[in-house]
Amino acid sequence: MITTKNIPAILIVDDIPENLIAIEKLLLKFNINIVKADSGKKALEAAQRNDFSLIILDVMMPGMNGYEVADYLKNDERTKGIPIIFLTAMDKSESQEIEGYSKGAVDFIFKPFNEIILLSKVNVLLELNRMRKNYTTAMLTQKEGKPQILIVDDIPENLIALEKLLRKEDVDIIKANSGNEALSATLYNDFALIILDVQMPEMDGYEVANFLKTEDRTATIPIIFVTAIDRDSSKEIKGYDKGAVDFIFKPFNEFILRSKVRIFLEIYKMRIGLEELVAERTQELRESNIKLRKQIVENEEARTALQQAKSYLNSVFNSISAALISIDADGNIIEMNQAAQKISGMPPKDAYGCPFEKVFPHYAEYIGEIQKRVSEKEIFEKTKIFININGEIAVKNLAVYPLIAGKGQGAVIRIDDVTEQVRIEEMMIQSEKILTLGGLAAGMAHEINNPLAGILQNIQVIKNRIIGDMPKNRQAAEKCGTSIEAIEAYMKERMILAMFDSIEESSKRAAKIISNMLSFSRKSENQIVSCDLKELIDKTVKLAENDYDLKKKYDFRQMKIIREDDPDMPAVPCDSTKIQQVILNLLKNAAQAISGQDNRIEPPRISLRTFHDEYMARIEVEDNGPGMEKTIQDRVFEPFYTTKGVGVGTGLGLSVSHFIITENHKGIIEVQSSPGKGTKFIIQIPLNPSSTTVI
Repeated sequence: MITTKNIPAILIVDDIPENLIAIEKLLLKFNINIVKADSGKKALEAAQRNDFSLIILDVMMPGMNGYEVADYLKNDERTKGIPIIFLTAMDKSESQEIEGYSKGAVDFIFKPFNEIILLSKVNVLLELNRMRKNYTTAMLTQKEGKPQILIVDDIPENLIALEKLLRKEDVDIIKANSGNEALSATLYNDFALIILDVQMPEMDGYEVANFLKTEDRTATIPIIFVTAIDRDSSKEIKGYDKGAVDFIFKPFNEFILRSKVRIFLEIYKMRIGLEELVAERTQELRESNIKLRKQIVENEEARTALQQAKSYLNSVFNSISAALISIDADGNIIEMNQAAQKISGMPPKDAYGCPFEKVFPHYAEYIGEIQKRVSEKEIFEKTKIFININGEIAVKNLAVYPLIAGKGQGAVIRIDDVTEQVRIEEMMIQSEKILTLGGLAAGMAHEINNPLAGILQNIQVIKNRIIGDMPKNRQAAEKCGTSIEAIEAYMKERMILAMFDSIEESSKRAAKIISNMLSFSRKSENQIVSCDLKELIDKTVKLAENDYDLKKKYDFRQMKIIREDDPDMPAVPCDSTKIQQVILNLLKNAAQAISGQDNRIEPPRISLRTFHDEYMARIEVEDNGPGMEKTIQDRVFEPFYTTKGVGVGTGLGLSVSHFIITENHKGIIEVQSSPGKGTKFIIQIPLNPSSTTVI
């Protein structure tokens, strides 16, 4: 490639094509011609055909490395004056830098490099090249006297060392031991270069640079920052942003420092000779450089802000517990969050571009409605969708929100898992039913109690009026022409007295049942109090005895109840009504399981046992029914799971029982069973709960 005349040309040399492309893209910010070479040989050929202002040369290349290329260039009269910036991916080494400078390099940059730093160095060297060309054509003389260098450091020993080093360059040296002293020195001197320490008390190097760059008289003075801070690209960027032309870290090498100083002394000498000729162009260039640096910083800040915003939005997107899926107008997936990835079971790279119904087949039946609503830009919602995921029932809500802003086509689909919410709602409904039935039972019990009390009272009165040892009874019998003994004999003969006893016994039993119903239906205040566990189980068994269904040939009274009560059981802190509810549910489940068993050999039996240890009260409800498989045991406490037929159960009984024991009482409920060997439920309630209020 032959470069365009009158436009600076830069040669970039690297054996890796990607690196060439990246550097070329970066340098397009300048109005320059760019020539690329992927080997040392091609670089030398290009240097013979073109007049380059700068060569950016990779060190590590096969065949001919960067140092060898530099040797050839520096030994050729035509190319020896071209500035070279070495690039290398080798670990930072002072010996590597020294070798580079000894080959004629003007700078040395280690990969990975910062964009701002490279652009700043290229800009300086392009300016040097421009001055060189103008210097050869302009018939101007240089001002008399030696160039002046200002060295600034708060440590006198450092000033002395720098002065001694720079005396070899035939310059006048002005020293300042503070930022204020340095600023004062610039009022009376025209410096070719300022070597400025970063870390100084009162006013550090960055602040001094700020002051210098805001004054027209000092804005163009090159500044080399010197610092003992650990090498940090952010510190370098800050230095270049403050107007530095280079950045050197202590302890520095004499050879490297002097090489950098010579470059800026040469620039100074040329600038002095061309000052009047290029005053206008220098001002434009300075403004352009300031604008470029500002633009670079702004671009970097904008890129950082954009990346931060994207990261924040991704974080928010993925932190939402609901599944979120973005689809296009055709229903294909564009994006989905982590919750959606989890329920789909498909990696994002496989899901993107696939139809929604393929990745989420449980919702395939709604895809037609979804696409219709998306095209009409209407929200679509479907609640309480029951789906079977690997044998487990889950309840989901589906909502589709079409994109309405701008010209975007598509929608965001939200899937919420409301299984737990629905379970709690159903539990509340069941609780309300229990309260309603309890209120009804209580009202009926009160209504029945009144005539029942009359029956019991009148039976007792009847018995009293046929007893022979009461004078009034004898008188009444004689008045009727008979004797009390005859009346008693008649009643015994006709078994009327036995009937009275039966009526009285049945009435007392009915009164006891009503008393138990009132106890069970009484509204709980959600307070845990000390309860007699044996008495509580007695009442629950009595209630269960009223559970029967003649059509289904089911009668709890046909069950043999075996009790094994702990005689030393202490009072147990619990909500008696809720514990009754749990035990009653277990008793009814056991009785129904036994009644539904065909070809049974043993008579139906339910065993109730209580034990306790130092920490827990234990209740066991065991039956000799058909038992259950391990797969059923694993799911028996899940909401809506039931092994009963349609209409027989809600699938919430054991789920509610589990909630009462584990959540309300902080206890444990578990099941043990084997097919054909019955089932045992074990309840454990803490004897010393940490709180007496049910949550």
